Amino acid sequence: MTKKKSLKTALLMSGLSMLLCSAMLAGTTFAWFSDTAKSGENTIVAGNLHVALEYNTQLDMSQEETDWADDGNWAGASEQKLFDDSFTWEPGAMLISTPFRIKNTGDLALDYEINIECTYNSTTDGKSLKDVIQMKVVTLDGLINDGGTTPGQDNESEEALGRMDIWEAVEEATPETLEGNKSSNVFVAMLYWMPQAEQYDNVYNNAKDGEGQLLNVKCKISILAKQAASEKDSVSSDYDKDATYPEA
Repeated sequence: MTKKKSLKTALLMSGLSMLLCSAMLAGTTFAWFSDTAKSGENTIVAGNLHVALEYNTQLDMSQEETDWADDGNWAGASEQKLFDDSFTWEPGAMLISTPFRIKNTGDLALDYEINIECTYNSTTDGKSLKDVIQMKVVTLDGLINDGGTTPGQDNESEEALGRMDIWEAVEEATPETLEGNKSSNVFVAMLYWMPQAEQYDNVYNNAKDGEGQLLNVKCKISILAKQAASEKDSVSSDYDKDATYPEA
C-alpha cells in the first residue's frame, strides 16, 4: 500500500513538473524584441494672406531728391487722408494724392486692385462733379518722368500749366503680382476736371443759384487682394484659379 502511494505521488509530481516545463517553454516561445523610431516634429501652418496700404510720411518736394524706397518713410494709411481736404474744384483743376504703396504683409503671393472710391453731393436737378471729374492711378515715377509734375506741386493755381498734357502723358498703372513680405511700386491717384465748353462747365457753379452747399467730392483709396494664381499646392497650380476679389 505504501509502495502504491509513493508511486502515485511520484507520477503526480512528474506530471506537474512536465506541465510546468511546458508552460515555461511556451512562455519563451512567445517572447519577442521590440523598438520604436520617430521623425522630427513638423509644424504645419496655414498660409497668411494679408495686404496693407501705406503712405509716405516725408513728402518734401523742396528737397531735390526724395528717397521713396526708404522703409522709414512709410506708415499705415488706415487713418490717413491721402487727398487734400481744402482743395477747391474748378474746370482745369488737378488733385494728386499723397504717394502710397501696397505691402504684402503675409506669406502668400497676392494679386491686387487699386480703387478710388468717391462720393458726391448733387444739385436739385441731379448735377454732380461725378459728371466732369476723371480719375486714374499712376506710378510716381510715371508722374514725375512722363507728366513732369510732382505730388507737392500746387496743381490748383494758374501757375500749374499744361495739366491736360500731364493727364494725357501719364499712363494708368498696371498692378503686378506681389510676393509675400514685399512692397509694390509707389503710386499716386490723380483726379482731374478736364475743361469743357464754358457754358457746360458753368452749370456746376451752383452757389449763385442759392442751391445750398457747393458741389464737392470725397475720395479714398481702397485695395482689394486675392491669392495669386502663381501660388501652388502639392498637386497643381490651378487650385485657386477661380479666386475672386472681395467686395469693397
